[in-house]
Amino acid sequence: MSETQATSILRRKAADGRTEHQARAMTPNKALRLGLALAAEKGMDLALDVTDVRHVKLPHRAVEVTLDNESLLILLEGQNGEPGALAMDMQVMAGLVEFQTLGQVVPKPVTDRVPTKVDAALITPFLEDALMRYVRMLAEEGEAPYWLQHYKFGAMMQDTRTLSLAMTAQDYHMFVLDVKLERGKKTGTMALLFPDVQVLIDEPEADAETDAEKFQNGVKEASTVLTAVVGKISLPIAQIQALQAGDTLPLGEDAMQHATLEALTGEEIAEIRIGQLNGMRAVCVPGLVGAAPAASSSTELAVPDMPDIGMPDMGAPEMPAMDMPAMDMPAMGGMDDLGGDLPGMAEMPALDGGELPDMGGDLPDLGGDLPDLGGGGLPDLEPMGEMGVGLDADNGMEDLAGLDDLDDLIQLGSDDIGDPAALADLDLTGT
Repeated sequence: MSETQATSILRRKAADGRTEHQARAMTPNKALRLGLALAAEKGMDLALDVTDVRHVKLPHRAVEVTLDNESLLILLEGQNGEPGALAMDMQVMAGLVEFQTLGQVVPKPVTDRVPTKVDAALITPFLEDALMRYVRMLAEEGEAPYWLQHYKFGAMMQDTRTLSLAMTAQDYHMFVLDVKLERGKKTGTMALLFPDVQVLIDEPEADAETDAEKFQNGVKEASTVLTAVVGKISLPIAQIQALQAGDTLPLGEDAMQHATLEALTGEEIAEIRIGQLNGMRAVCVPGLVGAAPAASSSTELAVPDMPDIGMPDMGAPEMPAMDMPAMDMPAMGGMDDLGGDLPGMAEMPALDGGELPDMGGDLPDLGGDLPDLGGGGLPDLEPMGEMGVGLDADNGMEDLAGLDDLDDLIQLGSDDIGDPAALADLDLTGT
């Protein structure tokens, strides 16, 4: 009896522990409930509650008949290529759209209408955030099922048949959720279908990119749109409304040489030049690597600045002293006598007639008479004596009486000079 009681007590404790563990464990139903609520709260500040979650396994042939065409149908792209699906009824879809467009959920049922691509675009951020939180919670806090994988928005489907043809798995895990928005202002249902397939995901290699490298590569691969603005002109509104095909708008002559590159916000990025490359329009941005330099009008080659390599000072070389032997130069002796005496002046050849030779002809005609000076004769000159050039006031010579008489000078005759040939023997070193 005592053994039976001990066994029942142990069984009851084990059952309580298992129940407590299951209550704390993260299950797919619990992960979906929390994922949707947190995505609405964190992403849109919307109060969304999932009141009930039902999980059933659905064969592929039952997809078309289980879902209805009035709901918003979305094909989900799976991480391993196997697609899933979402079906959201009109009340839940309308409540999400109203909160994002009007800022509130209208507390009355919406009339039936056909879902549009605008509706799908508005709920896509909320949907992808909820699915990401759902997968993360199962993978980190619970036992992830073999069919769990990441999903994102793929395409909007028009009807259940089109959606069924796009899905290829044999069986699906369908989760039907009862949803309440803003404490009951709108209520409805939505269904999520995940393929029942083994997910095969490649394990990251040892040399896989780090988070920082992934972020850098993502930034490098990001696309942007830049607009080349050739010119801007201002026109009256009446002239703009009257523009027709074929009208010409005048721009500056140098518009192609002084264009600008602008972002979508209108911010000027750089000044550019418009040209062509291989027959296509091209943009040259000065300063970028690979940009062609501007053509120079000078033909001189630019000599690059050479760095100072710091050559050591060699200094002047020290030459050793060299003893040169004495050289005996032969005596030159006296110069040879040229012989004879210088010829006399009388023996020099005389000019013909004692005059300069004939220059050969008269001077050329200067072409007319000299010009008339006008006004008659030359002007009278002032007395030169006042100018101090040795003339008196009567234009005569000054008195030269102070000079020595020429008769007192020694008069040399031919007898005193003697033979001119003897001049060569004169001693000219005296005073």
